[in-house]
Parts: sequence; C-alpha cells; structure tokens
Amino acid sequence: MAEGYHNHISRQKYRRFLIFQSLISVLLLAASAFYLQKVPAGYAYVILVIAFWLLGNHGFLICCLRVWRTPADWATLLRFFLSIAGLLVATFEEALLWIFIMLSLASLGDWLDGWLADRYGGTPQGAILDAETDQTLVFMLAVLGASVGGLALWVLLFPAYRYGYILLLEMFAIPADDPKPKAGGNFRGRVVCATIQVALLANLLPSLALPVKTLFSTLALGFLTYSFADDLFYQFKTRFAPFLRS
Repeated sequence: MAEGYHNHISRQKYRRFLIFQSLISVLLLAASAFYLQKVPAGYAYVILVIAFWLLGNHGFLICCLRVWRTPADWATLLRFFLSIAGLLVATFEEALLWIFIMLSLASLGDWLDGWLADRYGGTPQGAILDAETDQTLVFMLAVLGASVGGLALWVLLFPAYRYGYILLLEMFAIPADDPKPKAGGNFRGRVVCATIQVALLANLLPSLALPVKTLFSTLALGFLTYSFADDLFYQFKTRFAPFLRS
C-alpha cells in the first residue's frame, strides 16, 4: 500500500490499533469459548458482549480513518451496521432465518462496495475499512455458529487466525497493516473470504444437518489455513531474504 495512505492517522498508530484489537479479540474469543462450554444456554450474554466490542472497535476505526466520504464507504458502513443488527437479533430465540437473511445481505454487500469503489473511486482508508468489516463479519458468523448454529467451539478459529497472524508478524517486527500484503488484485484473498462467509452462513440454516455444516466449515478452515500459511511464508521470505543472501 502507498506510504501516504493515511493523511490523518499514522501507520504506526494503525499498527498499534491492530495489535490492541488482536490481543483483546483473542482474549474475548477464549473467554467466549470457556463460557459457552460451561453455560451453553447463556449465549445471549456472549453475543451482547461481542456486539459492544465490535461496535466500539469499529467505531474507533471509522472515526480515525474518516471513512464516510465516498459511496463505497457508505456501502461498507451499511453492511457493518446491518451485520451488527443481525448479531443482536440472535439474542432472541427462533430468529435464525432473520439472522441468516441479514448477515447474507451484509456479506453480499462486499460486492456492492467493491463495485462502487471501481465506479466512483475508492480510497486506501476505505480498503482498510472493507477488510476490517469482512473480519468483523467472520467474527460474528463464527460466534453464531458456535452459539446458535450447533457447531463445536473450534469454529472460533476462523476469526482467531487473523489475530494470531497479526501478533505473530509483530513479534518479528513485520508490519501487518496492509490488507493486501501481496501485489496484484488479491484474487485468492477474495475467493477465500467468500468461501469462508458462505460456509459460516450455512451454519445458520436450520434445515441443514449438523454433519454437513461441520464438513463445510472444516473444508473452509483448511482453505483458510493454506491462505494464511502462504501469506506468512511470503512475509517471512520478504523480511529475511536480504539476510539470507548476505
């Protein structure tokens, strides 16, 4: 990403935000897994805590990046708030269909904000917000899969992967603040993101058998594992290649 992609928030500040976000999110996921294991029927409390965390976390980022200046930004904001509304609906019983519809629309909105960015112009800040909104949606879908979708708690690995990726890179002083670490159109990243969201959305379908949900989620997790492993290999190779050649 270009060096001037922030005109009102420094690169270091965004990196610190990512580190703080990742630390708190990992702790929150661990606490949620422990609570859901001990009190499965108390998932509403987990959902409310996560909803407030994501609202505060995303709200801070929105204010810092000032992402409300383009049609693409507004589309991204709309799908974020739609997904939050879908998450809150999950605190009511017998609402899986509404949750599925709202989060499906939020997921499909990723195509809309991309189209608006191509047609009317996007910004580097908007690209960051888009990537964070995708991660937020994965976070919500994983929690809902474990709480109301009937899946085992390992489904929480979906959002945890990215937070662990960021923290691991920072341990080696490798910046993790670029949504597209590799040059090009990031086609693989888009395919992986779409695959994960489809698999996690399927967990909210009441008519789908649990073994089928588990199979879809397992395959998606394997795809995600490959994607992050490939990105890690690229990052470490780029970081340490000069030392290996010397």
